[in-house]
Amino acid sequence: MGKGKKGKKKRAKNKARSKTKAGPSPSNSSSAPSSDRLAEANAACVHGDWGNFLRGSCKGCHVVHDPVLPGWVVGDESEPFFPEDFGLTDESVGSMPEISVHPDTGLLTLTNVSKTMHRSFYITLGHKLLDRNHQQMEHGRWRDENCTYWSCTSLIVVIPPEKLLDVCYIGSRFSNGPDDKEPQSLDIYSTISELPEKLELPGGKGDGMTERSEDILCLPNFPLGGSGPYLCSQGACGCFTHFFPGTQHAVDLECAVGTPIVAVGDGEIVDVHDVNCVGGIHVANLFKWNSIMLRLDEPPLFVEYVHIDGASVRVKKGQRVRCGEIICAAGDVGFCPTPHLHIQVHKSDAKGAPTIPFRLPARRRRERSRDDSYPSQHTSADAYLPRAGQWCDPIYGLVEVEGVADTHEGKEGKRAIAVGAKSGCD
Repeated sequence: MGKGKKGKKKRAKNKARSKTKAGPSPSNSSSAPSSDRLAEANAACVHGDWGNFLRGSCKGCHVVHDPVLPGWVVGDESEPFFPEDFGLTDESVGSMPEISVHPDTGLLTLTNVSKTMHRSFYITLGHKLLDRNHQQMEHGRWRDENCTYWSCTSLIVVIPPEKLLDVCYIGSRFSNGPDDKEPQSLDIYSTISELPEKLELPGGKGDGMTERSEDILCLPNFPLGGSGPYLCSQGACGCFTHFFPGTQHAVDLECAVGTPIVAVGDGEIVDVHDVNCVGGIHVANLFKWNSIMLRLDEPPLFVEYVHIDGASVRVKKGQRVRCGEIICAAGDVGFCPTPHLHIQVHKSDAKGAPTIPFRLPARRRRERSRDDSYPSQHTSADAYLPRAGQWCDPIYGLVEVEGVADTHEGKEGKRAIAVGAKSGCD
């Protein structure tokens, strides 16, 4: 929305979420990649993917980090926000709607009135969204507490201070069936946050690391059981959800629901949260995940496992666990477009504690002799920092995957070639 459109904006109300049936629950089968997904993963690994996340792993979610604007965004660029253009003063600028919908065209405009802080907008609409050419954008779905699935579309938008951006057009609502009492109402849910000034914002090919790779913590053990390899769908500073202090250095590993999750080192379980069952791309689910937190003996750090299957938890708070012991299984609970393990490390277990960088362990193949066996612990020399699009093997580190195969269940047809551990995409 440009200047001079005073009075044309209408506040988008955060109403109770209307729900739209979208078919039966998907099966808990392996999340093997399609040909398109595999091509995207390989391209991201070789060439470096903007934002350090895979778009194919976020069906129905559309991501914008101004000034990098995808081709579907209505505005060619964000425009400066001048309070006087809307009849506002510095004292009354707080009354400016952050989310506005044009009453005639359905144009969705987001405004950041802050003078100093970037703001993130996580928005879910129970509507079809249209791009700048009025073509329908991809939508996804979410799962409620009754395990019913509903259609929706979600936006993740970051806007600099004192800017406004025309994002897309809001189309018709997804059908809510014969009992829908408000078929013409606006179905929108949002959560808006200010980003810390000193937090490194994503957007390039970097992974947010300022330390030398060899100085970054290496976890004692790989967090997933099974044969792998597992696709990294989002790395550190990822533009999808890893640009807040509490998630900045997290890593997402795609895996089938039910994949074993193991303790990455000896330690004590300090927190278990296993009561949620919602899933999918509704942003209300950002705060409804399941998780386990493990306090390591050495180094004395806290490892958090997120999106786990609540019914699979094998441990309780205060329990001691050994490195490699199964503690639960992977799930798709919370804001989780694709089943995956979200793992992150903290120096403290305080709420909102920032994350710290870490590397995943690996060991290369070695010949087994009569008096020799494979080492039970990985060596830090083979550790690596995964980026989106890379395949992570529990034994051999980063590998290249040839062909389309069920890489998560280890079925026949998979061919993985160990390429040696390395940091970043060369």
